[in-house]
Formats: sequence, C-alpha cells, structure tokens
Amino acid sequence: MNPRRGTALFLAATACVLAFSSQAATLHPKAAAGYSARHGERALIIMQEGRILLERGDTRPVFINSITKSLTALSTLAFCEARGLPLDAPAHRGITWRQLLAQTSGLPPDYARLYSGSLTSKSARALALKPLSPPGTRFAYGPSHYELVAALIGQRVSPDGARRVAAKYVLDALGMDTSRWRRDRQGEVFYSAGLLASPRQLLRAGRMVERGGWSGWWPVISRRSLAEALRGSSANPAYGLGFWLNRAATHPQTREADIEELLSESPTSWQNICLARSAPPDLVVMAGSGGHRVYVSKSARMVVVRLGQGRRKGFRDPGFLAALFGGQGA
Repeated sequence: MNPRRGTALFLAATACVLAFSSQAATLHPKAAAGYSARHGERALIIMQEGRILLERGDTRPVFINSITKSLTALSTLAFCEARGLPLDAPAHRGITWRQLLAQTSGLPPDYARLYSGSLTSKSARALALKPLSPPGTRFAYGPSHYELVAALIGQRVSPDGARRVAAKYVLDALGMDTSRWRRDRQGEVFYSAGLLASPRQLLRAGRMVERGGWSGWWPVISRRSLAEALRGSSANPAYGLGFWLNRAATHPQTREADIEELLSESPTSWQNICLARSAPPDLVVMAGSGGHRVYVSKSARMVVVRLGQGRRKGFRDPGFLAALFGGQGA
C-alpha cells in the first residue's frame, strides 16, 4: 500500500472512532413528549444516534407548509451546483440565488396575491415583482422569493421544471410523492409551501442533514451545498437558506424566540436571536406553520420530527427545546 494512502486511511479511521466515542447530549424524550402533547401534537419522532427513542401519532402524509422551503432550497442548491450557477451571481434584476433563498432579495413578501385562489400564474406574478429595498440588506419572510426561484428554474428547464428539479435532486431520494404538491392554475408547484410528507419521510430528510447530505449509502446533496444552506446572512444571522439557525444560543444578551411568533412580529432587527439557549448552537430547524418542525443537531446526533394539528395551541420552540434538552416541564 502507498504509505501516504495508508496514513490517510489511518487518520480517517481514527477520526471516526473519536467522533463516535464522544458523548452525545442527553435528551429527555418523556419531557419533550409531555410538552408536545399539551400543545396540539399530531405526530412526534425523536431519534438519537440513528436509534428511534420515541415515535407516536398519525403516520400519514400531511401538508408540511413552509418546511417545503427547506427542501426546495436544498434542491435549488444542488441544481445551481450541477449547472455551474454561482450562488452570488445575479439570477434576476440584480438579485442573486443566495439572496432569494435567504429571503433577503428586497422583494415584497406578496402573500395575498401569490396565495390567491384566483391567480392564474404565480411565476408571472413573481417575475413581475420589483425590489422595495436593495437586495441583501433586509430580511422579509414570504413566498415571493421562493416562487421567483421556481419561475427561474422553470425558465431554464421546462414548464414543469421546478417540480422535476426538486424531485430529481432531493425529493425522490427521500421517497416523497410530488403528485399532490399544491399548484397554481397553470399546474406549477409552489416552492414556498404545499408539499406533502409523512413523519418518517421528514425523519429521513432530517437524518440526511445530520449526516452531511447522505441518505442511506448515497449522497443526496454535497457537503458544500449543505454548508451554504446552514449559513446565516448579515440581514438575518438566524436564517440560512431555508433553515432556521440556533447559532447565537451562546452569545450574551441573546433573545430566545419562537419562529412563528417572530414572523408575526417582523422585528426590525434579527440580530442576537436564538431558538433556545438550552439547545446546542449547531441546532438547525425546518419550520412550518401550525407547529410543524424538524430539529437537527449534528453534535447531539439527533433528529426530531414534530407535527402539529394545524393550530399551534401554545407550542413554542424555546419551551419544547427546554423540555427536550433540559427536562423542563416533565
């Protein structure tokens, strides 16, 4: 054997041993389950180190609301990487792919029009929108950014290109059915919301993120693209490309906040916001309205899928995570 190759293999094996011998964070499934049940739970799965500690609730697919954004962001990143499209290159009107996925494009959210049942083509609407602020300077959560991404992919691929790209790069590997994805009157899928998934499919998605882009024996998305998704912006350090981030958890004077409450408040500053000081700083979250969440922490070797019943009924990220990591409210 080549000595250099032998040394590399030895170092890799040593790194694996050290990684798996380190102590993972202690979880409190019973406390987390109690909190979840008191606040309108539909389904709950808690996995650590690849082992399911708790699983209960409805196993059927449901509309996962804005968790859709996390999955379409990953598929868009894979598409850009495959096509050689730099994330920081202009994609439309001087707006970059990164700014669209980070929701810092400057476009108005445009909820009312883009989600109107009378709208014929959301792509035409999204393409016609103009920035209200310089791209990259302001975080404004809403469907406009992701529906413009879908429109731009459709222009480059085919009328059904956005669905095909999402299926090819991410959703097929996770076993998700795109046939019932919410569509507009022209049959174009909504990249910001409207995908159906079961708790086990979401668990597979979270496990893929925890494993650095791998699902089973196959890579779904490159580590490079995944790292981009989990990077915050200067406008909102707590939001990457489709993912909410807990990186400010250890910072002094950090404010804990629930994701859905944040979006209704629309704070003027997104600095020093975290989801829970009790949770690891590397915690990332796929979040959908109605208490839908997929929590992932690589350091804790953990994936948690929690689906609500449509209404949150008091569910808050800081409370659930305090129960999960600290046993509070047991």
